[in-house]
Amino acid sequence: MDEEHVDISVDEEERWLDFVESGMHFRYEKNRTYLIEKTTLYNTLRNKRIKTVECVVIKGKYLFFIEAKTTAPNPQGEKGLERFNAFIEEIFSKFIHSLQLCYATAANIQTEDTGDPYKQSKEFLAGLHNGPCIRFLLIIKNSRPEWNSQIQDMLQMKLNSQQLNTICNTIWKSTIIVMNETQAKARKLIVD
Repeated sequence: MDEEHVDISVDEEERWLDFVESGMHFRYEKNRTYLIEKTTLYNTLRNKRIKTVECVVIKGKYLFFIEAKTTAPNPQGEKGLERFNAFIEEIFSKFIHSLQLCYATAANIQTEDTGDPYKQSKEFLAGLHNGPCIRFLLIIKNSRPEWNSQIQDMLQMKLNSQQLNTICNTIWKSTIIVMNETQAKARKLIVD
């Protein structure tokens, strides 16, 4: 996670959850959003090299695992491919760890603190059990669309080369999507 002040607030109607990450404003329905990175469970596991995305959101039949970054390394730049490959590995680990942690809590393999304000809501859990299509979504604030395709291809290739490929692609029809801030706004994944 980019080190940045994360402002999390719920509006007067208690319907919307707003937070800022990597300089982008996210707004999702509270009961359909799991702020996995803020949970007590994650905070007890993070020192065991567990990494997570910012949040997990149910939108229609899709379950979005959303990671936000300000920038991504240029494979042609200084330290080039080494930094780029480390970035790909970090993002992929966040996606996979988040998927495992999300379903481990839903299946009661890992239990959440009942007093944790960020635990999975009943509506969110119901969405998990309805066999959603999984979308691993990386939003890079300062990125050109043509750069995103290379990152997306590398992440998808990594997903396809893992044993999780069969499960992720057969059961959940998962894909990896990489976009910039402008593209995310156009798709109403972030707000102004």
